[in-house]
Amino acid sequence: MVTKIYLGEIVRRKLYDDDEVFAVDDHSTLSKRFRLTPDYISSIQSDHDGCFSNTKRVLQKLGVKLPTDEQCLHAQTVCRAVVLRASHLTAAALAVIINRCVAPEAVVAITGSTTSEDDFFLEQVKAMTQELIQPNRNIEILPVQKGTAIGAAVIAAISETFADS
Repeated sequence: MVTKIYLGEIVRRKLYDDDEVFAVDDHSTLSKRFRLTPDYISSIQSDHDGCFSNTKRVLQKLGVKLPTDEQCLHAQTVCRAVVLRASHLTAAALAVIINRCVAPEAVVAITGSTTSEDDFFLEQVKAMTQELIQPNRNIEILPVQKGTAIGAAVIAAISETFADS
């Protein structure tokens, strides 16, 4: 449902369009599609409490010569907003499926780097899904580190089997 490379592309486009924050000469590197990789998104999100070391490093790799604190804060804000929006859309989709299921208890296993490598995304999906599902439902959302969707389905089925015994 969500691919981090596309989240990076949304962030890149937003940064590219923000003339007030990034100077025109910085646009040459931000103009290249898919330049903001999933690793860059994770690096930017790993900075906290006014620390910009990873964000500065990423912006420099993108060609921003001397990133200012304002530019770093803006990049962090955009990344967080895009990832938050994606997590809420994912949670909404999961909630619709869960609410249509007959079983009051279920295990949902989700796979992909967006969920396994991004704690913020996963926690937001879990929290928003809990808000959106019907009352009296007991749902556990488990990230699958590596594998395919089939692997996620098998893990969910095995978890459900063990929960019953």
